[in-house]
This record gives sequence, structure tokens and C-alpha cells, in this order.
Amino acid sequence: MKERTKQIFTWILIIIITLYIINVTYKRTFNPHADVGEELAWDELQPADIILIQERWIIGWIPGFWSHTVIFDSYDQNGTGWVIESKYDGIRKKPLKEVLEYWGREKIILRLKNTTPEIQSKIMNEVYSHLGKNFSYLWLGKEQNPDKFLYCSELIWKAYKDVGYDLDVNPGWKWPYFNSVAPQEIYDSPLTNKYYTIE
Repeated sequence: MKERTKQIFTWILIIIITLYIINVTYKRTFNPHADVGEELAWDELQPADIILIQERWIIGWIPGFWSHTVIFDSYDQNGTGWVIESKYDGIRKKPLKEVLEYWGREKIILRLKNTTPEIQSKIMNEVYSHLGKNFSYLWLGKEQNPDKFLYCSELIWKAYKDVGYDLDVNPGWKWPYFNSVAPQEIYDSPLTNKYYTIE
């Protein structure tokens, strides 16, 4: 029995390492600007704009090129931009600058096609309803316990979906995303326009 357990553990380890190597290779060959249209300055962000980030720290564990997602909320009277993010400290409102400085390598902005202030407001109201919830480490699925836990891209996917826009380009089980909604799947959605970011 011990020998069998050891073999199973070895195979699991081999699969994990192989997946990591494949994903790192994909990230190095993926062109994040291939499908991007116009440029957009940070001060042109609108509520419900999605910011995808390739994190400095999580290079190979999240499938796809993009590994983190936040949603833009607004600029305050002092010109400070605010986003809502689901991270290990929970779902919180944070300064845009802080988030970009902490995570940022590559960044891109997605905006729902034909959006309106009314649609943006509905999406943001959905996002606000999740403030204060915990971060979910169960990123191999989605809506496992949305009343308590949501990971970064799941938060954004759920807010958009609850308003009628499903950004998960692979809504069922799909390799290598399993049954999750990864940042890369949101990037691949045909429902959004993609913009370069101008520093």
C-alpha cells in the first residue's frame, strides 16, 4: 500500500511540474498585445473597466498569460483612482496605483463593448455587494461558495454575469482551466474591447 501511495504521489508531482513548465513556456511566447486596439491612458478609465495583470510572483501557477484581475471603480476628488480587488486579504477597495505597483508587469484594460453608464453602474453594484468577503483559494472551479469566497477573476466574472454578460469564454470544463474562470479566459472573451495602457 505504501508503494502504491508513493507511485501516485510521484505521478501527481510529475503532472504538476509538467503543467508548470508548459504554462511558463506559454507565458513567454504569448503576445499580450496581438488583439489590442487603441491606447488608453489611466485617467481615461471608466467604472467597470477590467484590468488584467501578469503578476511578478505567480509566473506559472495560474493557467494562461494573465494571472490577476481587478476592476476599476472610480477617481475621487483628489484624482486618486480606486479599484476593487480579491486577494488573500479579501475583497477590498484599494488605490489603483498601489495595486499596479505591487503586481504589475504586463497590464491591459478590457472594456465591455457598447457599454453605457447604466450598465457600468449595474456591474459595479454587483461588485459592491461582494465587498468584505473572503478570497477563495479554490480556483479550479467557480461559484463554489460565492456568498463567502470569490477569487479575483471569479469576482469580475460573477458581477458581469449577474448583469447578463458571461465573460467566461470556456463556460464548462476546459483544459487547462478546469471548471474555473481564469483571467486569460476573460481576456479571450469576444464581449470586450482591449486597450494598451499608457503609463
